[in-house]
Amino acid sequence: MKGQKMLKVISILMIVVTLGAIVAGAVGFKQNILDVKTAKEAEKAEKVAQIDKLEAGSKTLESNRAAYDEGVTALADGQKQYDEGIATLATKTAEYEAGLVAYATGLKEFNAKKAQVDAGKKEYAAKKAYLESLTAKVEAGRPAIAAMKPTYDAGKPQYDAGLADYNTKKAAYDAAVAQLEAAKKAGTMDAATIAATQNALDAKAKELAAGKATLDAMKVKLDAYEKGLADITAYDAGVVALKAGAATIAGYDAALKEGAAKLAAAKAKLDAAPAQIEAGKTKLEDAAKQLEEGKAKLAEFEAGEKMVTDGFATLQSNPDVKAKVDAGMEPIAAARAVVEDATVETTKTLTDRMIVYGAFILAALLGLIAAILGAGAAKMPSIGKIKGGILLGVITLVVALGANGYGIYTSYQDFLMPMIAAIAVCVGALLFVVAIFTYKNALVALMTAE
Repeated sequence: MKGQKMLKVISILMIVVTLGAIVAGAVGFKQNILDVKTAKEAEKAEKVAQIDKLEAGSKTLESNRAAYDEGVTALADGQKQYDEGIATLATKTAEYEAGLVAYATGLKEFNAKKAQVDAGKKEYAAKKAYLESLTAKVEAGRPAIAAMKPTYDAGKPQYDAGLADYNTKKAAYDAAVAQLEAAKKAGTMDAATIAATQNALDAKAKELAAGKATLDAMKVKLDAYEKGLADITAYDAGVVALKAGAATIAGYDAALKEGAAKLAAAKAKLDAAPAQIEAGKTKLEDAAKQLEEGKAKLAEFEAGEKMVTDGFATLQSNPDVKAKVDAGMEPIAAARAVVEDATVETTKTLTDRMIVYGAFILAALLGLIAAILGAGAAKMPSIGKIKGGILLGVITLVVALGANGYGIYTSYQDFLMPMIAAIAVCVGALLFVVAIFTYKNALVALMTAE
C-alpha cells in the first residue's frame, strides 16, 4: 500500500531520533542547566563572600585608622627617643672611656704625690729625731753661750785688731827676711850686719810667734762661741722649719685625703657605669624590639589597606561595576548590584534553556509515542493508531517548531548537541506527519474505491 513502507521507515527513524533527543536533552539539561546553575551559584557565593570580606575588611580598616594614625605618631616619637638614646649611650660610653683614662692618670698622679709626701714625712721624721737628739745639748749650752757673749763681744774686736797687726808685722818680717836673703846672695852685706840683722829677725820671729799663740788662743775661745751660737741658731731654725714642715705635711695629708676621696668617688662612678651602660643597651634593645613590633603592626595595617585598595580596584575593573560607581553608587553596593544583575541574567538564561529543553524533550516524548503508533499502524492498519499518530505527530511538530523558534531567539546555537536534537525532532516530526498523512490518504482512497 502506498505510504505504508515510508511510514514504517520514518516511524523507526523517528523512534531513534526521539530516543536520542531524550538522551541529549537529559545530558544537556544536566550540563547546561543543573551544572551551570550549581557553578553560577558557587560563583555567586564566592563573589558575595569576597564582597563581604572586602566590606568587612574596609570597615575594620576604617575602625583601626585612628589607632594606625596614633601608631604612626607613636612610632615617630619612639624612633626619635630611640635615636636620642643611641646618641646618649654613645656619649655615656665615651665619657666612661675618658673617665677610665682620667682615673688612671689621676691615680698615677695621686700615687706619685703620695710617694713624695711619704718621702717628705720620712725626711721630717729624720729631722725631728735629729733635732730631738740635740735638744738636751743645745738647751744645756744655751746659758753658757749667753754668758760667753760679753766676752766674745769684747774679745772679737781685740782679736780682729790683733790679727790685723800680726798680719802687718808678719808681712814686714817676711819682707825683711827676703831682703836679708837677697843681700846674702848679692854679697852687699858684711857678716856682722848679717848676724845682727838675723838676730833681730829671730827676735821678731819669736815676738810674732808669741803674738800668734795669743791670737790662736783667743780664736779658740771665739770659735767655740761662734760654733755654739751657730749650733743654737741652726737648731732654732730647724725647729721653725720643722714646725713649717709639719704644717706642710698636714696640708699634703689633707690634699691626699681629698684626692683619695675624689678618686674613690670617681672609681665608684666608673664601677657603676658598666652596669648603667649595659642597662641602657638592654633598654635600647627592648625599645628596638618595640619599634620593630610597632613597624610590623603598621605594616600589617598598610598591607591590609593595600589589599582593600586592590580589592576596590579589582571591583572597578569590572565595567558594569565601574559604570555604577561612575553613576554615583558606592563600590560595595555597586558590586552587589552587579552580582544580583548577573543572578537575574543567569536565572533568565537558565529559564530559557529549561523552556527549550523541556519543549524539545516533550516533543521527543510525544514524537516517540506518535512514532510507536505510526509503526503499529504501518504494520497493521488501525484507525485509532492513525488518528493518534496524526494528533501526536502534529502536536510534536508544533512543539518542536516552538522549541526551535524559542531556541533561536535565546541563542541555543551556542549548545550544538541540544540544537541538533531539537532540529532532528522537528524534522523527524515533519517527515512523520507527512508520512502518516500520506498513509492515511492512501487508506481513505482505498476504502472509497471499494
